[in-house]
Amino acid sequence: MKKLLLTLIMLLSVLGISCEKKPTAPNTTNNNTGHSQSFTGSFTFGTFGNASALSINEDGSIYMNMDNVLLTIKKEMVTKISDSQYQIKGQIPTIKYDTSSATAKSVMFAQSASDMNTLDVSLNLSGGSLSLSGKINDNSVSGSLKEVSGYIPSDYAGIYFIGDDKNSTEIEIKSDGYVTMKGNQDGIVVVEQEYTDKLIKVSENEYILNHGSAKRNISSTGTISFADAESIVITEAMKYYNISQKDTLKFENNTLTITGQGLTSTYKDVDTIGKQIEKVAEDRAYLKEVDYSLFTLKLTAESSDIFTKK
Repeated sequence: MKKLLLTLIMLLSVLGISCEKKPTAPNTTNNNTGHSQSFTGSFTFGTFGNASALSINEDGSIYMNMDNVLLTIKKEMVTKISDSQYQIKGQIPTIKYDTSSATAKSVMFAQSASDMNTLDVSLNLSGGSLSLSGKINDNSVSGSLKEVSGYIPSDYAGIYFIGDDKNSTEIEIKSDGYVTMKGNQDGIVVVEQEYTDKLIKVSENEYILNHGSAKRNISSTGTISFADAESIVITEAMKYYNISQKDTLKFENNTLTITGQGLTSTYKDVDTIGKQIEKVAEDRAYLKEVDYSLFTLKLTAESSDIFTKK
């Protein structure tokens, strides 16, 4: 149990604050408003890989559920033309997968930022369906998806836990799709994490939690610790590559199975990034000076935990 709680605490500490965004093809005519919509269906999104779901979010951004991560299309790249039509335009770096072993599907590298992809893709909504068409670079992409209606069934909402009365990790699933996690030690709440994004619905009993939507508790001003600054820089690196860590949540017979992967990062010049992190710790404005293209982000092996409903 101590190992489980420590794992949760380490996870929450890694999810640092995001301060400055590195803009990608800003769109000053963006007028996205309204509620989020989720669609399910398999399609290939160019070199980024296979997707099984797509979410149009309240803030105008778009998420695609890929094999390993969430591909996050920033709202600056999305134009809402009408209630039934959206346009994605801009450039994002390639995500490269390790093909050196049989476990390639569980390992991801985001690198070679000079290898940029130009996106020009249209989304058209009609009668509960979404059609996707356009180009990534010179290659055509297309897909047909169905809207997943409704939200969290009342039977799934509630608190799920793993552990005992004194030492446990609790996850509260709210009927509106929001999630809160708590870590208890000796009967006392020692860590708590809220997420600002609703769960993304893939099917009636399967949902995606976006780790990138974790609420941040690190100050955006003043001097912070090296560890906090490092977590901010790694978060910004993920934003640069338009990816976010995810967990898959599956409900069944009053249990909740959460499956996900950890993330490690490497940098070509450790001394240089160390100095840059120190500067970020002093002033978050320095985030704009970090060269995120030199990062390699790698997902660890997949693991699962089963939580029981209270």
